[in-house]
Amino acid sequence: MKRLELTDDMLTGITEIDNQHRELFAFGNAVLFPAEGKATKNNIITALLFLINYVDEHFSAEERLMKYYGYDRLNRHQKQHQRLHAEVVELHRRAMNANTFDGLLSELQYLFGDWYVYHIKEWDQSYALFLQSRADHDVTIIPGLKYVDDSEVKFLKPENGHIGR
Repeated sequence: MKRLELTDDMLTGITEIDNQHRELFAFGNAVLFPAEGKATKNNIITALLFLINYVDEHFSAEERLMKYYGYDRLNRHQKQHQRLHAEVVELHRRAMNANTFDGLLSELQYLFGDWYVYHIKEWDQSYALFLQSRADHDVTIIPGLKYVDDSEVKFLKPENGHIGR
């Protein structure tokens, strides 16, 4: 598997969403290509916990934008998000009970290397074009989110403090 890269054809033109995608790929690279050479149980569980938080926050931000601008495929996009969220939660459940992680690592590689890339290129590009056509200004800010720095991991947190769906 090659390192993850947010290429120009994946950029949405929505600054915060693109930054979140960069964050996802940077974290994915750190987990899939650890400095110590091989992913450990701790790497995998940490990655899955990150992904659970990430998909909750990122998908919420995307859906908030879609709803605000009246995106006509919001329900279909939400179903994609729900499917991925369920997949990540199930992987985490299995990781917590697993003796070996080879299969889980392969599934994590698939999530980062295939599923997310496909989702960004196909699904996110579609809504981004729609939003850009509807906005009377650049869509760069997502109301209701603020950046939080939790030591080494930066993530977005709703201003109301609630995390999750």
